[in-house]
Formats: sequence, structure tokens, C-alpha cells
Amino acid sequence: MSNNSYVMPDITTVSPGAVPVITKLCRTAKIGKIVNQMVHWNENNSKISPGLLIESLIVCIICGRKPLWKVEEFWAKQNPETAF
Repeated sequence: MSNNSYVMPDITTVSPGAVPVITKLCRTAKIGKIVNQMVHWNENNSKISPGLLIESLIVCIICGRKPLWKVEEFWAKQNPETAF
């Protein structure tokens, strides 16, 4: 019996955990749309809507991210394509 092991350096495994599920729940509840309707914001001054920011904070809090001033570190470890 031969031991064929293949090395695949271009493949990276990702464990998204609960992020895609929580994001989907936020979208199903239309949290982002509701926030965007309730808040006055200027699209020219911000690339990201307040609704998306609130959804992001909800995901961070539920996933156990405590210091919200380092949210970018949390999202740097996630795959935004699977979440959003």
C-alpha cells in the first residue's frame, strides 16, 4: 500500500463558524434596511451604510468579540464573501 500525500499550497482552509448564519439572520430580520430608513446619513460621506455597520457589530457581539474598537481585527480573520 502506497502512501500518496499531496501537497496543495494554494488551498487555505477556512472555518467561518457562526458568522454566515448570524449575518443571514440579520438580513432575514432586515436589520440593516430598518436602520438605514431610521438614520439620516449622507452616502457621499460614508462608503458603508449605518445598517451594514450595525449588522457587523451584531455579528461581532454574538460571536464573542468583546472589544468593539478592534472590530477590523475580527473581520480580517473572516471571509466577507461567505458572510455578506
